[in-house]
Amino acid sequence: MQFTTQQHQPQIKEHNRYLDCENCARSNTRNKVCLWRNQIPAGILFIGEFPDMIEDQIGQPFVGIAGAMLDEMIAAVSVQVRRDFEDQLAPENHHLITNIKTCVTTAVSCYGDEPPTDEEREACLPRLLELIKIVNPQLIVLVGIDQLIPKIATNTDYEHWYKLSGKFLKDIPIIQIDSPQKLMELSEQVGKESIVPLYRVQVSKIVNAIRDL
Repeated sequence: MQFTTQQHQPQIKEHNRYLDCENCARSNTRNKVCLWRNQIPAGILFIGEFPDMIEDQIGQPFVGIAGAMLDEMIAAVSVQVRRDFEDQLAPENHHLITNIKTCVTTAVSCYGDEPPTDEEREACLPRLLELIKIVNPQLIVLVGIDQLIPKIATNTDYEHWYKLSGKFLKDIPIIQIDSPQKLMELSEQVGKESIVPLYRVQVSKIVNAIRDL
């Protein structure tokens, strides 16, 4: 965790209480809590679903093989944005990466972990919403997930999350891209060259969203 501005230090210090989080059963199986990586505040916030076993060892999201591909995407976006727009809009300069869930259970491969249950997602929502408020991004990119706040059938206060999030999410554009894990698994099946067009589509989605800011 780095590059925080001095004015955000009190908020970050308070948010770091989640490093000792015991709000769900994953606190019993994790090695480290993976809160976020890169920079606060950030213009662009990338949100994945859950950490893998490499991230669990290091304590940061998207630092494994899939994380390297996401970094490559962000670098490719930055090159195109610098060419077509303003340098200050390049996400390489001001982005943050996090996950809905910050902890693993029993990692099953280098690509990922067991998907979180609805109850586990719900347990992590307060942390995620708090982080979004601190970061105050201009754009949110969902990495391999369809919804920022998924519908939880067992949660009677489901509408509460929308009202709570709507206070600060209603004006933030949200887009979705395929996860690096999906692209890598597809690459193993059909070959690396075959996924290049799909990779470029993900980059274009982010570039176009930045253009519309």
